[in-house]
Amino acid sequence: MPQKKSPPRTPSEAQLRKRLYFRSCHRGQKELDILFARFAHEVLPHLPPTRFAEYQALLDIPDTQLLAWIVRAEPPPPAAERGLLKQFLQLARR
Repeated sequence: MPQKKSPPRTPSEAQLRKRLYFRSCHRGQKELDILFARFAHEVLPHLPPTRFAEYQALLDIPDTQLLAWIVRAEPPPPAAERGLLKQFLQLARR
């Protein structure tokens, strides 16, 4: 008799925070790993779960694009004037 599969479990808020923190520290480019680790340490503990998708979108921005915005080689998009992207760029430029 086949076993019944249990429905997939939804990760808890703490698990999602841990995943976001791990991804922040393991992007691939050491310089951004360091910046994102610092940003995650400052922001993630206080970030409401409703903004996890925004944080994930920030992590999905390619490294080369983020670096170009940080060093002002390219202007950031209008979205950089608000939200987590603005906070990240401010921290990265300190």
